Amino acid sequence: MSTKYYPLLAISTLAFCLPLATDTMAQTPGPGSTRSPATATDTAPMEKSGPGMTDHRDKSGALSKDKGATMPVTSQSFVTQAATTDMAEIELGQLAMKNSQDAAVKKFAEQMVKDHTATSAKLKTIAAKDNLTLPTALDSEHAAVKSKLSGLKGKDFDQAYGMEMAKGHEKAVALFESASQNTAVTGELKQFAASTLPKLREHKEMAHDLHSKEGA
Repeated sequence: MSTKYYPLLAISTLAFCLPLATDTMAQTPGPGSTRSPATATDTAPMEKSGPGMTDHRDKSGALSKDKGATMPVTSQSFVTQAATTDMAEIELGQLAMKNSQDAAVKKFAEQMVKDHTATSAKLKTIAAKDNLTLPTALDSEHAAVKSKLSGLKGKDFDQAYGMEMAKGHEKAVALFESASQNTAVTGELKQFAASTLPKLREHKEMAHDLHSKEGA
């Protein structure tokens, strides 16, 4: 009686094994394939550069992606930004000496005009030697700041001026630090950036103190 069930058992076993065999064949690479079964379908697409993505290499030379990274400073870009900063500090300082009623603000502004007039003269001499172009007017960002401050008086002016000085000197210190370390900046210009940094850092501390004092 039991021998009548053997064919059914064999058919069931065969039916169970066929899907396994089919799966194994599907995962086995064909002739000439260089992909292994384990990686045939698991390879992630390579990341591509897109808008706002800048390639950088770390200290080991490995390529990395930094979204929104800024371009490295060059001699011309440094001269343009540094000269614009000098002009802004001079013009805003002169404005502060007229619009402020605070003795501390006036003293700070006077110091900015004096120091940035001196650095501006040095920068012009170096730029002339290196045939670099200097801006003749404020850029749109600094022009907008000057326009805004021109309409303020007294405490309102002092608060806004202190805030702008703190922000501006943060940017200036970062710019000069970058130029003093960047190989794309020429020798004398790099030396100028390095020698100016201590005074700019002093300005930054003074600006933050002023900003804090004015309660902005």
